[in-house]
Amino acid sequence: MSHSRSDVVLNRMHQRFAAPFLIVATGLAQIPDSARPLPGPEPTLGVHGGEPWAFGRGCKTRFTATGPEFHVAAGPAAATTPTVRLAWAAIGRGDDLLPIGNGDRHVENARVEYRRPGGVECYDVVPGGIEQSFRLDSLPRGSGDLVVRQTVTTAMQVEPFGDGLRFSTPGLVHCTLGGVTAIDADGRRQAGVIRHRDGVIDYIVPADFVATARLPLLIDPLLGSATIVANASNAERKADLAFDATSGAWLMVYEFVFSATDIDIYGRRLDGAGVAMGSPLVLEGSGANDIDPQVANVNSRDRFVVVWNRQTASDSDVQARSVDAATGTQGPVLIVATGTDSQGRADIGGEATLVDQDAICVWDNQTQDTIEAAQLVVEANGALVVQDLTTIAAGSVGSPRISKSGGTTGRFLINWMVEFSLGDYDPYGMIVDRELNQLTGNVVFDGAVNFTGEVTNDGDGQNWAVAWKVKEAGITHDVAARSMHLGAGGPVLGSGIVPIETAAGVDERPTGVSWTGGSVVVASESVFNGAGSTNVRSIDPISCGDCEGSHRVLFQLTDDFHLAVASRRAAGADSDEALLVAEGRNTSTNLRARQWRSDDGSTRIEAPACGARGGVISTNCARAGNAGFAVRCQAASANSAAILVMSRQTALFGCGTCRLVPDPYAAFLHVTTTDAAGDAAFAVAIPPNISTSGIGFYLQWVVAQPVTPGCYALGSDLSAALRTIIQ
Repeated sequence: MSHSRSDVVLNRMHQRFAAPFLIVATGLAQIPDSARPLPGPEPTLGVHGGEPWAFGRGCKTRFTATGPEFHVAAGPAAATTPTVRLAWAAIGRGDDLLPIGNGDRHVENARVEYRRPGGVECYDVVPGGIEQSFRLDSLPRGSGDLVVRQTVTTAMQVEPFGDGLRFSTPGLVHCTLGGVTAIDADGRRQAGVIRHRDGVIDYIVPADFVATARLPLLIDPLLGSATIVANASNAERKADLAFDATSGAWLMVYEFVFSATDIDIYGRRLDGAGVAMGSPLVLEGSGANDIDPQVANVNSRDRFVVVWNRQTASDSDVQARSVDAATGTQGPVLIVATGTDSQGRADIGGEATLVDQDAICVWDNQTQDTIEAAQLVVEANGALVVQDLTTIAAGSVGSPRISKSGGTTGRFLINWMVEFSLGDYDPYGMIVDRELNQLTGNVVFDGAVNFTGEVTNDGDGQNWAVAWKVKEAGITHDVAARSMHLGAGGPVLGSGIVPIETAAGVDERPTGVSWTGGSVVVASESVFNGAGSTNVRSIDPISCGDCEGSHRVLFQLTDDFHLAVASRRAAGADSDEALLVAEGRNTSTNLRARQWRSDDGSTRIEAPACGARGGVISTNCARAGNAGFAVRCQAASANSAAILVMSRQTALFGCGTCRLVPDPYAAFLHVTTTDAAGDAAFAVAIPPNISTSGIGFYLQWVVAQPVTPGCYALGSDLSAALRTIIQ
């Protein structure tokens, strides 16, 4: 299969619909009032009683002939099921609105479309709920703001909530309709307004943007409304956070400063939207200086593990405790590292799977000049136990950081800084498994003679993205990034050093990295003349080039600092959503949270890998307009023949215990050879047209293995089968 042929195929698919305009609003995703979200299945779409239904966690949606009807699970205390019914009624400019007209309902994959004369109303079933969008084939005549109007029928209370609306049944449950965004073909973004009155919802896009928008328009990630999550006094700072997939709750940990000599560690449970639940948790309040809290999740225990540093006049220790994700109940404090040495700058990586109950803690021993690591075993009662104390690196080392989890493989990347001389610091790293076996030697990410620092990373257990600051001319810094993966023969640096934040004269530093699936979010802080701002940049996890670009996160106008980021995926959830928390230092310090969703395509494993060396399959940034999209195979048999089978249909061809999922008789085949690391890739540009959104493929690599193949009929091992849908 050649690149030119694939471009023709994708272009033919997207030419089915011309899409000159798109308006996007986040859907009605359940956010329960209770501390523990109501249980429910993973999102699915199927036909029941002759109509399409979507089923998700805590909600289900019936797609009637005229529009969606959302049913929110409220539990046995509710006499009837709370519902919200929407129907597209009209469109126009200003006050001149005309009826939209009837249309046809179409169901394909995880999308339902209502194709009407004036445009297409789309609903995508995603892990967070239902994502709603309107695709306009032509703009209505006239001038003024563009208005898309829906009728809403519900017995729930409707009120403004952040940038959108909140539907609630007090004391039982609520759900939200998020903000509206319009984006043109040049990538220009414009926030709109949602207005509710008298049984109608208006989605409004400003007239000046509509007048100059170039067609077609593409989907942009939506940021949820900023919510204050800690604002007791001028005291809260340095937040970190993690997600728990079972309870659907986040835990934010932070410093609470009483004085220069009395700093406590606090925590706050947040619901799925980042809204504070209950009272703050005092994790350590002894009156000493306890600083730099970090948190990760252990999925099998449904608990968070928090680590921090205890400072005294002569030394410093590392301490930890666990927190029940559903209730906030705390386990006892564990002294991880103590003695007369100065030990600190601790970090923690969690367990995303159900196969282990450990978190991995790393810290530096400044007295011995080493990087140390240990397993923190989470007992059933919440107590922590130190196990397998290991020295990772020694000699002029410090400031370690570990990926938020080990992904599905249980493999972590630990980074640290090495000082060679004054002004020459290099970021290093090593991959370890969940048992702290060292899988690689030391890897140098930037060996130039320059001033680098504040290295941080995240990954999925196979691939990692690393970010650090590097000095530019003068006294300010830029942010650079580089990717790495574990090949068949060891670590492979997947990209060169890529500058990702390079504003001249602005002091920029990375404050967090979060793996969201098909892309990586790098959070950073920029300071100019004492004023701080926070930014997120969505990058390709392999090339570190732009996936969705850079976005300033506006919590406040000039006083945002220390942006923390964590994804749901790090906790084992199949989601591309993350949460951002930043310090606002205006008249007083407070912590504000905001949601992030990466529009980087959706992926799902349809069948497991078969054989020992079929490799790890992945795709990156599957969104309309991505010229760098690729289907990759990593860590397969080295220097072996490999075939990518790519089809929109399934065949489920059985071969012993193996399954070839894509239909080979209706497939595009890309024939290649793996390299010395066991890697191969098929690169194909996705056309920059929004109508490619929703197109899905089944993908699987077949790698020659003549000695002991998993599939004898093909003489090959098979990668896992992947289902990828373009956004």
